[in-house]
Amino acid sequence: MTQAMLDISNCVFTVSCRTASKRLPGKAFLPIAGIPCWQFLMTRLTGLPNLYLATTQLATDDLLSKVALDSGVRVARGFENNVFQRLLDICEYGIWDYLVRITADCPLVDLRMVLDCIDKLNSSPINWDIASTKGFTAPGLDLEIIKISAMREVRYDLNSDEQEHVTLYYYNRPNKFKIKTIELQQYTSESESFLIDTLDDYLKLAAKISSNDRMVPTLKLLQKWSKTRDCQSPQ
Repeated sequence: MTQAMLDISNCVFTVSCRTASKRLPGKAFLPIAGIPCWQFLMTRLTGLPNLYLATTQLATDDLLSKVALDSGVRVARGFENNVFQRLLDICEYGIWDYLVRITADCPLVDLRMVLDCIDKLNSSPINWDIASTKGFTAPGLDLEIIKISAMREVRYDLNSDEQEHVTLYYYNRPNKFKIKTIELQQYTSESESFLIDTLDDYLKLAAKISSNDRMVPTLKLLQKWSKTRDCQSPQ
């Protein structure tokens, strides 16, 4: 059966975010370019329909939920550790074919990158269950697109690790599911990571970005930083 073409209208977009991060508690509210990290990312995704901030039902995420709702962001709350079900519940809000999964520890992902991923996949219409930039783009420029039908198929079969790490079930069964790498050459970086996982990660990235960079496309930021790095390299 031919796979449905990707279009922003048949995708639901989620940003997974919670306040009680184990390695860097409260990182959702750490400022980047003068605004909280979660808001920086959501702002850069402006223009995507069906976009949800997916957080937990824990009391620790009450403030995050309220602030996001007050700013006009769609918020969906669900299980703390069963992130798979948290996202699948959002998929049931509408009639969509794909879930585009972004995490708040990848704040540089932007609208243009999402559209580039969609264009890249549509240029080679081969059936797949999951498409991912992981392992190809620079760390922190991670994005996964999952067929919602593939999520419904396995929802009752997951162990606790697979519930928490949404796509782990599929990667553990490469003979059963088709996983495609989204090869975006322009988003690669040989030496840098933009992932916010630790305090050191955060401090390095926050130091790079000014308030003037909030809506600067990721590609332009990568180009600027690459030129700066080249100029600083010893001759």
